[in-house]
Amino acid sequence: MARPEALVTVLCGSLLAAPGARPPAAADPVAMADLAARHGLTARGDASRLTLAGRGRTLVFEAGSRRVSVDGRAVWMNAPAAGDAAGWSLRLCDARAVIEPLLNAASVARPAPPVTVVLDPGHGGRQAGARRGADLTEKRLVLDIAKRVRRRLTADGYTVHLTRARDTDLPLADRAAACRAQNGEVFVSIHLNFAVNAQAQGIETYALPAAGFPSTAGGADDGRQCRGNLHDASNTALAFAVHSRLLAATGADDRGLRRARFDVLRDIPCPAILVECGFLSNAAEAGRLALADYRQTVAAAIAQGIADFSAGESAAAR
Repeated sequence: MARPEALVTVLCGSLLAAPGARPPAAADPVAMADLAARHGLTARGDASRLTLAGRGRTLVFEAGSRRVSVDGRAVWMNAPAAGDAAGWSLRLCDARAVIEPLLNAASVARPAPPVTVVLDPGHGGRQAGARRGADLTEKRLVLDIAKRVRRRLTADGYTVHLTRARDTDLPLADRAAACRAQNGEVFVSIHLNFAVNAQAQGIETYALPAAGFPSTAGGADDGRQCRGNLHDASNTALAFAVHSRLLAATGADDRGLRRARFDVLRDIPCPAILVECGFLSNAAEAGRLALADYRQTVAAAIAQGIADFSAGESAAAR
């Protein structure tokens, strides 16, 4: 895999500092016009909404919002887009590690085949996670999904490890340690969701926010760069590939590619994401997750998303 720190050079021209100037900071603004020109996109809109379109791709930004629609998929950036009469801009970290990876597959560092994948079934042992009644528990269902993903990827020539293969307790730190010990090149933590609002449903996929930026849900900025931030661009590409495949395969509601500083993602030495495959608190979604055929559909989609990422396919172009 190419060195993650080399990714800071993927943008050209006005997106980088001129010779002799100070290095650009993650929070520096990047003109949307420059981004559009770089990718041959046409910009149209006003001070509240901007659409970049062309080459089969469409991105829709809203002023003051972190949410951008990428070919109809919801993606959260690290910071809001800014739009006014003077023009539109976004933060450099979002240009480099969110938008660029989705428009230019070649800009993302990826593992060379054969790829080693580490799958992390959430919870286990005394930690049941989300549950619905006595039979439907997150820890059991996600282990089943992970094993199905492993079978699919192994058949396709991947080396696949599980952080846990049984119903055992596994501290979060041990999950990251297992990835390091197994020389993981892709890490996917698999979970199911729960909400007080029983109507909540759909799929969420998470990648780390950039250092110094808050999670999608808000809270204080975290100025520290953790090990996982070395792969910010690859994290985005992996998350979008898996998220897109899951939505297409299941027809579930799109709750977006989100940002969260989950402990299990902080210290991972490779591209890493966490996916929430549905809500056990929603009766209809829980009913589907109880079915082996549906879990197979979910597993096949996760496996295909990993394959898309490792092959360098641009999910934004699908």
